[in-house]
Formats: sequence, C-alpha cells, structure tokens
Amino acid sequence: MSRPPTSGPSTPCALFARPGPGSRFTLVASRFFLLTWVSAALLVAIAPAAQAVATGSRAEVKSNVQSRGKPGKPGKPGKPGKPGKLGRKTAARSASASATKANAKTKAQSRADARALAKAKVKARADARAKEEAAAIAAGKVAVFAFKGDDTEPLRIQVVQVLKSKGLDVTTTLRPVDSPEQYRDMAATLGLAVYVHGQIKDTSQDQAVATVLVRSGITGRRIATARFSGDRRTLAAEVEQILWDRVGPAFARACLDAGKPRRRHNAPMRIEAGTPIESTPRPDEGT
Repeated sequence: MSRPPTSGPSTPCALFARPGPGSRFTLVASRFFLLTWVSAALLVAIAPAAQAVATGSRAEVKSNVQSRGKPGKPGKPGKPGKPGKLGRKTAARSASASATKANAKTKAQSRADARALAKAKVKARADARAKEEAAAIAAGKVAVFAFKGDDTEPLRIQVVQVLKSKGLDVTTTLRPVDSPEQYRDMAATLGLAVYVHGQIKDTSQDQAVATVLVRSGITGRRIATARFSGDRRTLAAEVEQILWDRVGPAFARACLDAGKPRRRHNAPMRIEAGTPIESTPRPDEGT
C-alpha cells in the first residue's frame, strides 16, 4: 500500500533532501527561514562580546587622549594642547622624582667634599706639626748622664750618637740631681729640654737588659722609657736601630714645650732676719 504524497517536508532533514517536482517553492522557503534563524542566533550569541570589545576600545582611546592632552586648535600647527589630568599627575611625579634624585646627588657630593676638606685639614695640621717638631728638635739641648751598671760606656756613646744624628745639641758633663724641682731649675738655667738616664742589668752570663729613660726639662719628670734585652754584645747595635722610634715622639714634645716661654716654679729664696738692732755707744767710748 503506497503512502500518499505530502505538500512539504515533515522533518528538518527533509529540507536538504532532493525535492520533488511539486515542492520546489516550499523547500526554498524553508531553507531561507532556517538560515535567517541561524544568523539571528549567532548575532545574539556574539553581541555581548562585541559590545565588551567596543567598550574597551573606547576606554583605551580616552586614556590615550588624556595622557597626550587635547590636540591644538586647527590652523595653529606646532602648538601643543593642554595636558589632561592624568598627564599632569604623571608629569608632576616625574618632576618630583627628578628633583629628589638631584637633591640626593647634591647631598652626596657635599658629603664627599666635606670629607675631602677634613682630610686635607688633618694632613695640613700634621705637616705643620712635623715642621714645628723638626725645628724644635734642631734647637733642643739634651743632657745625657752617666749610665748605671758595668761596662755601660759603649751603650752611652751609642745613645749620644743617635741623638746627635737627629740634630740635638748633646752635653755629657752634667751630673743628675735629686728632685724634679732641681731638674726644672737646672733646665731653666742651662736651657735644657731633655735629660737622659740609662742603666744595664745583667740577667745571665751573656744576657742583659738595657733601659734608657727620658726626663722632661720643663716638668722634671719621666716622660718615656725604652727597654732592650738580648745578648750584651749586640745591645748597642739594637739601641742604634730602634731607640729613636721609641723615644722620638717624647723628645719632640719635650723640645716643643721647652721652646715656649716658661716660668720659674721656685721663687727666689728670701731670709727674714728680724728687726735690726740699734747700736748704742759704750760708757767708756765717750771718755
């Protein structure tokens, strides 16, 4: 039994089937309707995405315009427009950062200049001090006493030679006194800046300890001590090599002090003899 023919397709798949002679117009209309419906669905699906893209593009264009500033008026080429609010903020931050960097650089340079100036002043003072000490030592007068101990003359001679090699005026004929006051008075009278004492003490058959003591002529007290220990036969050579390194600064200070005006610590001695007695003539002198 055959199926009666229909006027149009009964299923969507029939739209793409081979049409019969009497349904060509109906098939074309159905295909147009389907394409229109698919296009509308696609437009509805992509509309939000397209709107978001358009909104982002407008915001980016606006931001670029604000950062660059408004364009100048037509007919006036070369005249820039006024910067926008965002552009002014960016320019202000950039200027502030540049000013901060410049201030930091200026401060660093100022500190470096101050350090260099301080070093130069210290060096200048040290050079001036060295010149003063050299001049004071050249004008200084030293008394070297006899050393205590056995066979001390070679060591004493070596000490005298070291002092003379530094430009000091050395005398070896004086004898030590008893108190700092007497040392001060003798130094003031003879123009002495420094006294030198010494001794040698044997510690074994061939070993000994040599001591060189420096006394100030201004205060009369000890200001430096240098000790040397070793073979007795090589003590003199060791003293010659390192004596000045140990006592040189003390000599320089003492000679500088001696070059300054000094006052006498002890006043001249005065003796109170009492009230003078009047002389009366004897009775027999008038006769």
